[in-house]
Amino acid sequence: MASYDIAVGLPLGVDPEPYARAGATWWLPELEPGVRLDTVRGLLRDGPAA
Repeated sequence: MASYDIAVGLPLGVDPEPYARAGATWWLPELEPGVRLDTVRGLLRDGPAA
């Protein structure tokens, strides 16, 4: 069986766990235009705020 990734784009604040249980292997945050680069890096490094 071939291996592949499933990507899901979610708005910030949406829990990605149900999508992960369904097989999503990537979480792609949908950020609004103008978000600061350090904010994006922190989000990708640390995940969404709990």
